[in-house]
Amino acid sequence: MLNLPDNGQNNHIVVIRNGQKKAALLVAETVGKQEIVIKPLKSRFVPRYVDGATLLGDGTIGLVINTSMLLEGHNNVKR
Repeated sequence: MLNLPDNGQNNHIVVIRNGQKKAALLVAETVGKQEIVIKPLKSRFVPRYVDGATLLGDGTIGLVINTSMLLEGHNNVKR
């Protein structure tokens, strides 16, 4: 349906919406619902749609995405 590459793994799609704007994101895995502490990332190299990072239960770092900013930037991309 989405013409995703067959890489031998399950593809996870997350649909986000902000008002009338919608997008689908292809993600490596979904973690589920967790209570987290967000640490801000202040660097000129961090995209503006990244709000911060968190340390997950298994010790990996997860990025916290501001979906409103992500959709705003997506709509400004020329196709």
